[in-house]
Amino acid sequence: MIKNIDLVVDNFVSSHCSPTEEERKLVKDEYARLYGMLPGGAFQSGSYARFTAITPLNDLDVIWVIPELTRMKLEEKSMTMDAALSGLTDKLREEYRKEGQRVNITPQSHSIMIEFLDIDSDFSIDIVPAYELTEKNEFGDPLYKIPEVGLMNRRQRKSFYESRDTTVQIEWIKTDPRGYIEQARRSNELSKSFRHGTKLLKKWKVAWKEKKNFKGTEFKLKSFHIEIAIQNLIHDNPNLSTLDATERFMVDIETYIDKPQFKDRAQTEGKPTRYIDQYVSDLNDDQKRMIRVAARSGSILIAYLRDADNERVCIDWLYRLLSGEEFIEAYGYRDRKSTRLNSSHI
Repeated sequence: MIKNIDLVVDNFVSSHCSPTEEERKLVKDEYARLYGMLPGGAFQSGSYARFTAITPLNDLDVIWVIPELTRMKLEEKSMTMDAALSGLTDKLREEYRKEGQRVNITPQSHSIMIEFLDIDSDFSIDIVPAYELTEKNEFGDPLYKIPEVGLMNRRQRKSFYESRDTTVQIEWIKTDPRGYIEQARRSNELSKSFRHGTKLLKKWKVAWKEKKNFKGTEFKLKSFHIEIAIQNLIHDNPNLSTLDATERFMVDIETYIDKPQFKDRAQTEGKPTRYIDQYVSDLNDDQKRMIRVAARSGSILIAYLRDADNERVCIDWLYRLLSGEEFIEAYGYRDRKSTRLNSSHI
């Protein structure tokens, strides 16, 4: 085993999983441009704001804090949310036209998507409106109400709009995006393994999302679930390395898909408790099996990685991890590398 394996892993994540310098500059420039166009307030949310975004960077989530005058009109029902977003869309189209930038701006019932036509990458900004509440979190930041689509990623949002029954009103949900950002910032200060471990697992997840050999079963493990799980592991043991945290998550996968356990930061009194991993309750047997196979294959790869006797071999195993390589042992058989894994649930 090489002595500097933790350094090799962290350097690999920085160079192969994290947003590139060009992507970071793109976000900085385009967010600054958009911020100057938006009436009221705005702030970044999502994985980029929480230090856990991966490359390629496809989108940026922005919370638009509805201005007081607009909010009053919405509350007294002299304006609809559709009208408010349509008006903002018209304003943004004119502002981008003045800037000489080609964009495609799509208003949806409770969000706006900006696609950049002059940028080679598949990059967009998703704007979600929010009501600022008087209630504050433990950090002194306000909580917000956002439409339920604001909790979805771009792919989920697209599917939601395509299948949505327009006669059913979209629910507005209390949430704490600033709290999650601050919580992530503190975790990042506590240990770089928080962001590195999360990014490594997200890239691994991407490979498994593209699998076609599980009879059409979708890999349902969610990125935010991974992030919060790693965050909790790091807070319990700040000395965990990136590889330690990644392996611990994979070895303990049964715990994470058994039942919801991570409460949403924003709860509403008198309402059922919300969990960020509530979705695991809806996973069917095939979906759970696929997640188990993925995690156990990953654990086997990490065991081989730990035995690497030089940096080149170590990096080769990391590439194989991110490729979603599978092992027959993960389907229920054991060998020297996988004897620690419980195969009774496969």
